Amino acid sequence: MAITIVATAGASNANSYVTEAELTTYIENRLHNSSTVSAATSDTNKKALVLATRLLDELIDWDGDPSDADDQALQWPRYGLYDDKGNVLDEDTIPQRIKNATMEFACYLIDGDRTAENATEGIKGLKAGSVELEFIESNPPERKVVPDAVFQMVSLWGSREFESKAYIEAGRA
Repeated sequence: MAITIVATAGASNANSYVTEAELTTYIENRLHNSSTVSAATSDTNKKALVLATRLLDELIDWDGDPSDADDQALQWPRYGLYDDKGNVLDEDTIPQRIKNATMEFACYLIDGDRTAENATEGIKGLKAGSVELEFIESNPPERKVVPDAVFQMVSLWGSREFESKAYIEAGRA
């Protein structure tokens, strides 16, 4: 079934912070694109946008409050927030930084599955001669589903608290 992108700020059926056209323009102007990102189909781009939006909303503990918590499907737009210059954010729109982060995250997702289990997670070392495998005795390193570059784009308005909680609740700690 084909995905229809709904990127209307505050809509009850919204599923993305940006349109496919915005993503296409972003990719065209992005300096480093893998062949996978450059050759992605429309369907892949739409799926990546929806997943990027959903993961941002699920894994970032956003500051402020949703503008219309009873009706809007997504966490943005929000009120009670300021931009990096101290100006009040418009509570009816999605900031360009959130849009850029969504598109950047979509590119990462097109390139590979950041939600997949890592086969080497929890392994401290491997020795080839006489095959020796050493595991981390304490908690394994936290997996960052949201790439650092993407998180930095949104960190003005949220923290990774939910991502950490999701990691722990999944039994990986």
